[in-house]
Amino acid sequence: MASGSEAYRLHSRYNPGKEAARYIDAQSFSCNPVYIVVTEPGESFLAQELRTRYPAAKLIAIRYDKATFADTDTLWDGVWRPGTGFDVSSWLFSIIPDEYLPLTVFLPWKPSDSVWPAISAYVWSNIASVIKLQTSVMYTRSMFGKRWLKNCFRNIVLAKNGARSERTGKPVLLAASGPSLETLFPFDRNSFYVCAVSSSLTCLAHHGVKPDICISTDGGFWALNHFRGIDESIKVAFPCEAAIPSYVLERNPVQFLDYGSALEKELFRIAGCVPESAARNGTVSGTAALYMLDHTVNNVYASGLDLSPSIAFSHARPHAGGNAIASADSRMRPLSDMLYAANRESAALDIYASWFANRSETFKRRFFRIGSFGKELSGIESVAIQDINTALRLDLSRSDEPVNVATDIRPRDERKDRLIEWIRDLRSMLSAADETLLERDLVSEIFQMVSYTGYIRYLKKRHGQTVPESSGDISREILLDTIGFLDHAESMVRALKVT
Repeated sequence: MASGSEAYRLHSRYNPGKEAARYIDAQSFSCNPVYIVVTEPGESFLAQELRTRYPAAKLIAIRYDKATFADTDTLWDGVWRPGTGFDVSSWLFSIIPDEYLPLTVFLPWKPSDSVWPAISAYVWSNIASVIKLQTSVMYTRSMFGKRWLKNCFRNIVLAKNGARSERTGKPVLLAASGPSLETLFPFDRNSFYVCAVSSSLTCLAHHGVKPDICISTDGGFWALNHFRGIDESIKVAFPCEAAIPSYVLERNPVQFLDYGSALEKELFRIAGCVPESAARNGTVSGTAALYMLDHTVNNVYASGLDLSPSIAFSHARPHAGGNAIASADSRMRPLSDMLYAANRESAALDIYASWFANRSETFKRRFFRIGSFGKELSGIESVAIQDINTALRLDLSRSDEPVNVATDIRPRDERKDRLIEWIRDLRSMLSAADETLLERDLVSEIFQMVSYTGYIRYLKKRHGQTVPESSGDISREILLDTIGFLDHAESMVRALKVT
């Protein structure tokens, strides 16, 4: 047995290999998994058996100890250990693509759970968070993928004033849009670099606060309303897929965020611009929190990060969607009833709260929540804004005022022509109906946005899962759907006015 494990036994004393084989025999896999994640596999007898049965699968081990069983880590394609600087969920997000979650198997080596109960509970809480959040992302992508792709094309053509990222020595005040944001005012705005999520803009403007940057990630049509009345000097940062109004793309300094996909790489090449890296997240506040931690040497303080259902208004007021709700008030259906019905669902908020609670210690040392409102987030300290003394005593050597500096980006008419040419070339390539195209990163990403559920069905069939006979030629269906979408997309891009 490996050094350091003499005090406990995780495997059969007589035939651990056969024990591992029997354990796998007892599992029921619906298809050949692409990723197999095993929590604390001990001396890795499972790895040898899994490698024999599923040679194409990526084998991932999540260890419960910083050093134990290190001599068998080479049997795995990836290994996480406590103290690596990454929480489990972030690490899993980085190695398992969204589309492969339905083809991922999570296996516990149960004897380890009783030896390390605390870390086991932490790890499986993270795994549950990954599954819930990825499932939410998958549902959203299946519903809105085509709209996101149209947003990508539209934004890459219409954005006029490219801006560089800046870093600041000031503490960052992250304005989320929960009801508790209303309790923040007044505050010493000049002591902070203010980052707003787009849904908090109306509330900030009402209190006379102009943020330094606004971050928006929502690709839905309703997200456009959040920008009404935005000051044209506010920098807006967003991924290509976000829904951004034409007047913002025309007037405001804009900064593209890059989630790191092959499609984004192509679009930024067409635009001739350099984006800033960002992390995709189920909630814009998560993306903004990580982004600002990377762009300040100070701390990040979040206000309005309630992440809990409300019996009244779910957002800080005034809010872009408030008028529509208030106008529907009637004696038969009073406003209080509508608010209760709209806000009682907490599943999504629970997922987002779990994401924050499961961040690494490095994150939690620099990220704080203002006030004691909302759902408790384990390990994240709540502070009163009047007590942020260290944030207000600025080190002047680190607190230069950020300036929006223009960055290189091709003229819009040139971007439009290049994008049309790219779409036409892509459509011609797809017309060859070569199924191997589905294996290319760029093409598979486009297929996912056009027909996400179809692409998942294709992956499952390719990896051995039985699909209904009526499903037909899945890959052919996806190709035809995508070609039809590109025809429409080219017409849309041609109609864009860039003068």
